[in-house]
Amino acid sequence: MADAARAREAVRECHRPHSSEQARQEAHQVLEAAKHADVERGWAIGVELAALEEDLEVRHFAYGLLLHMIKHRYKSAPWNNREQIQRKTKELLAQVGNQTDQPYAIKSKCAQLVAEVAKQDVDAWAGLLGPLFEYAQCGPTQAECVSMVFQRLPEEVVEGSDDLHATEKRELLATLTASLPDVLQLLYRNMEGNFAQAVQRIQQGDQQAGRLHAAAVNAGLRALLAYASWAPVSMLAKHGVLEACGFFLTTSEFQVPACAILKEASSRKCAPSEAKEDHAEAIRQLFQISCMACAENLTDSSNADDEYTAILCDTLATLGASHFGALTEPESRASFLQQLLAVTRHPSFGLSNVSLPAWNAILREARTSPAIQGMVPEGCPEALIELAGAKLSVQLDEHCLPNEFDSLEEFKEFFSVYKSRLLELIKHCSALKPQAAAQACVMRVGRIQRDIEEGNVALETLVGDWDAVASFLESVCSAVPEEVLRPMSIESMAVSFDSILDQLLGLQVADSNLVSQNAAITSQKIRRISTNTSPARAQQHARCFESFGRFYAAGSKRLPSVMEKLFSMLDCVPFEGGTGVPPVPPPRGWKESFLARQRCCVAIMHIAQAASEQLLPFLEVLAGRIERLWQQGEVRIGERNILCEALLAVSVASDVAKQSEALAWTLAPVRAHWSEDGFQQSLQSPQQFFQVYMGIPGVTPGYVGGQESRWVIYHEVVLIERSLRRLVEKSPADTVHPFLSYYEWFFPLTLSFLRLIQYCWTREGRQTLSQVSGALTMSKAERLSALGAPTPVVSAAHREEDERGAGGDSTNNLREFLRGSRECCFQIIALAAGTLEGFFELKDVPSLLADSLTGSLHSMENRHLRMMIRTVISVTCKKCPPQFYSEWLGPILPPLHFHMQQRLHSLWQGCEARLDGNVGGTTSEEGPSVENEVLEERILRELTREYAGLLVQNVEQGGKGANPATGARSMADQTLDWMMVEHPYAVAAVLATCCSMLCWPDSEAAGRAIVFCRVIACYADNDPRLYEPVGDILQAALRALTVPSNSALQAELLSLLRDIIMKTSEERPLPLQILVTLPGVSEGDVRSLLASLRGTGSDKEQRVKLKQFLLSSGGELLKAIPKPKASPSGALGRNNMGSISKQEYQQVPDNDPAPLWFLT
Repeated sequence: MADAARAREAVRECHRPHSSEQARQEAHQVLEAAKHADVERGWAIGVELAALEEDLEVRHFAYGLLLHMIKHRYKSAPWNNREQIQRKTKELLAQVGNQTDQPYAIKSKCAQLVAEVAKQDVDAWAGLLGPLFEYAQCGPTQAECVSMVFQRLPEEVVEGSDDLHATEKRELLATLTASLPDVLQLLYRNMEGNFAQAVQRIQQGDQQAGRLHAAAVNAGLRALLAYASWAPVSMLAKHGVLEACGFFLTTSEFQVPACAILKEASSRKCAPSEAKEDHAEAIRQLFQISCMACAENLTDSSNADDEYTAILCDTLATLGASHFGALTEPESRASFLQQLLAVTRHPSFGLSNVSLPAWNAILREARTSPAIQGMVPEGCPEALIELAGAKLSVQLDEHCLPNEFDSLEEFKEFFSVYKSRLLELIKHCSALKPQAAAQACVMRVGRIQRDIEEGNVALETLVGDWDAVASFLESVCSAVPEEVLRPMSIESMAVSFDSILDQLLGLQVADSNLVSQNAAITSQKIRRISTNTSPARAQQHARCFESFGRFYAAGSKRLPSVMEKLFSMLDCVPFEGGTGVPPVPPPRGWKESFLARQRCCVAIMHIAQAASEQLLPFLEVLAGRIERLWQQGEVRIGERNILCEALLAVSVASDVAKQSEALAWTLAPVRAHWSEDGFQQSLQSPQQFFQVYMGIPGVTPGYVGGQESRWVIYHEVVLIERSLRRLVEKSPADTVHPFLSYYEWFFPLTLSFLRLIQYCWTREGRQTLSQVSGALTMSKAERLSALGAPTPVVSAAHREEDERGAGGDSTNNLREFLRGSRECCFQIIALAAGTLEGFFELKDVPSLLADSLTGSLHSMENRHLRMMIRTVISVTCKKCPPQFYSEWLGPILPPLHFHMQQRLHSLWQGCEARLDGNVGGTTSEEGPSVENEVLEERILRELTREYAGLLVQNVEQGGKGANPATGARSMADQTLDWMMVEHPYAVAAVLATCCSMLCWPDSEAAGRAIVFCRVIACYADNDPRLYEPVGDILQAALRALTVPSNSALQAELLSLLRDIIMKTSEERPLPLQILVTLPGVSEGDVRSLLASLRGTGSDKEQRVKLKQFLLSSGGELLKAIPKPKASPSGALGRNNMGSISKQEYQQVPDNDPAPLWFLT
């Protein structure tokens, strides 16, 4: 056959090592022509080239060609051709199976060929099943080929591919289920017979024959693995599959695939078609097999690198996590838990880690289910507590690196997950057995206390042990039941916890006052008591004290002593560098001391938050101690902020008057500083701002001045934000908020500060900051985080950056100042707008707010604009009362909507061009790198979604928006209705943006735009102003059906189209006028569609009919509809997106098919 000869020569030409490029292209064209030939011709070529005598590469192409024909041409072939194909595939399978020397790839492709015929035509499966059963008995190679066929059959069911439609998948699954008992029996018999033959032949010395039979057994196990993920477990047990796998676990060659089948079956739930008792019995058989295998194979020398051991332990853990309740016999439960505990106790971290999710699942259910709790034997939680505590004590350094890890970074990444699972386990055990957990805490703290006193443990080891103890305490104290914390409770843990606190305190403090003004314990004595305390140990010591927060709140008498101890630790940890900017360069040990002091302050703050009522009598003493430390220069400004936050946390337990006093004391230094003429002048103009806070102009490149000023204002803004957040959380709702009396001095200056921060990104600001322009770009860590890099990679990048914070002299420090200041200002506005009653009644604030938010709108970067929309504008829109819309939202929303229309349209135009390949990434110095393009696209998508969310919020806020499913609702008191009256052109910009958003390749943004458009379509019934824009939405929705990324939104788009089309009437014929422009659609067709839709009550049926209408009217050419334009025009500034014409459809070439998802 000439066609086959040409194809054969083309294949050989492609594989010749010295073939020219032109020859390869010509050969490729010949092969492509064979693929696009008609069924009969293409099939004939494939069959001829699949002959045994052909070259291997030719046969590979032949089977690929035959598979292509079956996948894409089989259903279009005549019935007689289908019968020929079925017959020939059986002959090819026999041809390959009768040879013992055929490559595995050829056997696999031939089996896939037979399986594909059954997938495409399930009716043919009955005719194939009998011959396959008979053929499998002919020999080991034949049995292997038949098993391969069974392995390939359920691929669409198992892997969820899109090669078959949903209906076809259901038919295939039903066919496979009907034949499942026969197939399982066949595979069982094949494996049984071939295993016996393999053993016999190998014993006889016939290694070749033994390998053939072993290959048949392996093929059977692979086929069973394909069935184990969907076949009922009870059926697997009934037909001996589980028993066979349990037997194969004793063989070295077949134990891995057999264990993989058991693992797959171990996670299966009871199917609707199987009896619960049968399923439970099968699961119990799985438990028995896994426990026996684990007991026989798990040794101390086992490790996670051993594939079989890893799968076996995973199987055991999966059974426990999913089916522990199926074990009804106490002996079975005890045996299983004993084996699971052995895995947890194993020296290998990898194997031990596998078991932890199972324990957590069992104990989590035990906490809520008395039945499961009764199934956990006595002593099990206690043993787990002790084991978890021991596993936590690990030294993360190069000298103690376990052999199963290649690097310290790999071990640290693993141990972070492992540690979190251990801590969860400790929490569950503590909730079940609080007394045992408390005793474990006592022993662990006592052990480390002895190590400190004896001084025979290395400092590094001691720090690691402290971290383990602190983590242990945090987990126990956070999980024990509330009732056992009360001192008067029968089962109270007060004695145990008091004992721990006494050990941590190290010395009982005679004076119960937090601090006596005459310093009952002098600094010298405190330092003498804590001479052995290093900064690293001080951090963990503070964590230990902090973990008892719930115990303090329950009435612990040790609370004053604990607070005194924390202040003492703050005194004794070295304080270097003064209260100002961190020293350059920092002296040795400065960072460790800095972190330790900060941790002590955080512990004080968290304890104050947890036990605010208990500390309320000490409020004035606490304020006096903080004031004295500040006045004497013994705390840094950041530390003072944390301590002031602690003071405010205590004050919230009192009345508003006491909160006001605490707030006045906290903000007094800030108010005094911000009232100075010099400070206010520094915020009057960009030039003064740059000079005071950056030392610009007059600096060398890369150097940033104004460190002290920057350091102070940054922490002052942070203090305002934290104070507002702290009081907002607990302030009574029926009282005047203490912060309202402070807005006159701090809020305008905060907005001025934000306006100047935003100014840095304007053209003039960039020119002024050209010497330190790196501060205006994203840091390496920010880029990695935005690109979705793993957490360890982002953390490593953070560590590489300058650690001096906002007050250093480098561009990194300036970047930190700008970023942190912007975020704090945004949070201050959001907190004030979202929680302060009476905030929107303030005068002069709206104009200042609009200027700070929109004054530099055109120069803002996408990431900053997204943050502003998310943090500030969404909250302001949501909380603003309707009577203040014009005053507060009028200066903000219209400029934002106009700007977003222009920005998003321009950016998506460039993004779509790159996605279409019209503009590629460049590696030249002038062009952006591929990484930059990916980063910009990701941020653009996030910005688009955030803006779409704002639009949806504005029509749905407060439950007042229209519900498309229930009909039209009034737009009274809605943001959109107000804008329609006062800012119609802004509404036009919004509608144009939403119509474009439907067609941009971002399904999440399009989904939100659909919600907005459905609400608009609903409103249009009662508002004639929206009548014509709804026509634009209709056209945009039709175009959106051609966007591949909208495949998951097909139902929503059809619902939107349905909502609009069904509103067609004689008075409102616009939808009809648009639909008749579709190719092959007449007015009668549209009216028939309307009648059909109105006669159908089901939403799903309406969508199906609408989809059929679009397909029958040339839907395969919808891809040719022009994209929406973005410029507003008309009475409302309406987006004139043009009409859909038949001529535009006719311009589409025949070889431009519709997306496959639309044809399904």
